[in-house]
Amino acid sequence: MTDINLLQSQIKDTTVASTQRTSMFVTLVVIIFIALVAGNVLLYLLTKTTEKQTAEVLEENNELQISINKVSKELDAAKSLQAKLANASMLLEKHTLTTPLLEELEKYTFIKSRYFAADFNKDNNKIHLEGNVPTYTDLGKLILGLSTSENFQNVKLLSVSDGSAKAAAGSGKVYSFSIDMNVIPKIYTK
Repeated sequence: MTDINLLQSQIKDTTVASTQRTSMFVTLVVIIFIALVAGNVLLYLLTKTTEKQTAEVLEENNELQISINKVSKELDAAKSLQAKLANASMLLEKHTLTTPLLEELEKYTFIKSRYFAADFNKDNNKIHLEGNVPTYTDLGKLILGLSTSENFQNVKLLSVSDGSAKAAAGSGKVYSFSIDMNVIPKIYTK
């Protein structure tokens, strides 16, 4: 028999349908609760896995950055060396050996003279010499000697002056000269 409670306006339904409905509702709530717990556990595990993978990637990134920094220093040194080698190569390519030219000057300078300025212009194959000789005759011999060389052409005396000021200083009288001449390009040897 059903209990009657006067304080409650509703009568408790204890029928089989009511029991099944309640049991289904409880089961449904339990399934939803289990699904929520399983979802939270799954999200927790995914978060931990992602954090672990992130930590591994960061550690690997740091190792790579250290390796890159080390290689970068070596690469900078290699680039610097490569630039130096390119500059050296360019210098060797553009370098003009003046030793044969100076030997030719020495060979055809028959008298004692002193050169104190020499300007070699390879672009237009001209040489400008300045120096001094003890006598005016020696200056003529110098010009004649340079003119006999097959590597020098068009030897011209631009100016000559006696060195009276130097004679007063006690070094004896000298004649200062300025000479221009053309040079045969084959004398420049690389």
